[in-house]
Amino acid sequence: MWLLVAPLIIGVVLWLTGYLGARDRLPRNTWAGIRMQVTLVNDETWFAAHRAAAPWLTGGGYVELAAALLVIGARFAGWVTLAPARFAAAVLVLAGFVPFTVGAIKGQAAARRALK
Repeated sequence: MWLLVAPLIIGVVLWLTGYLGARDRLPRNTWAGIRMQVTLVNDETWFAAHRAAAPWLTGGGYVELAAALLVIGARFAGWVTLAPARFAAAVLVLAGFVPFTVGAIKGQAAARRALK
């Protein structure tokens, strides 16, 4: 069941964070977004980090949503018991974290540049 719900929730959260971050609509906070010491310094560093990370966050969201569609499609097609379908979905779920990590690194670098 977690394989059905997790990629959907994670995908929506990543995509929404990237979407709002690209438009400077994600307010500085301590619960959502790229929360590193350098990004929380002020609004300028927060917005710079999220603008830089936005393409990666939305991309990770799309990968997670693809995993959710794969799992939902496999469930309705009766393939959920097949190990390859579960394995493919698990790989996609994990692959969604790669763009998130790259985005966080790029966001941190942009925030450091904004401090200078």
